Amino acid sequence: MPTSRIPLRRSPTRFTPEVIAMFKRMVALRDQCTCTDADEFLCAACSELDDLDAKLRRQLIKTPWGGSPTIVWPDHKPCWPQGTLGREWETHDGPALYRALAQAAGVAV
Repeated sequence: MPTSRIPLRRSPTRFTPEVIAMFKRMVALRDQCTCTDADEFLCAACSELDDLDAKLRRQLIKTPWGGSPTIVWPDHKPCWPQGTLGREWETHDGPALYRALAQAAGVAV
C-alpha cells in the first residue's frame, strides 16, 4: 500500500565541544600506548583511554550496551560472531561513528 509520508531530511550529527575534545584526547592517547602482549595490566595511556571511552559512551549513546568499545578504530579486527549485534557495531556503526568524529574534530581518518 503506497504511503504519502514525506521522508525526514535529518541534519548531520553534531557533536558537543566536550565530545570532540574527548575524541582528540583519545587519538593522542593511542599514540602513547606502551602495552606489550606480556603485560597483565593496561599502561597508563590505555587505562585513561578506557575511562574516556566510557565517558564518551555516556555522552553519545547513553546505554551501556549501545556499542562497546564506543570508538572502533580503523585498525580494529572484528571479534564478535557474524550475525550478532556486536559484529554489526564493529563493522558498520562503530566505524561510522569514528569517521564522523574524526571529520568533526579535523583528525585524519
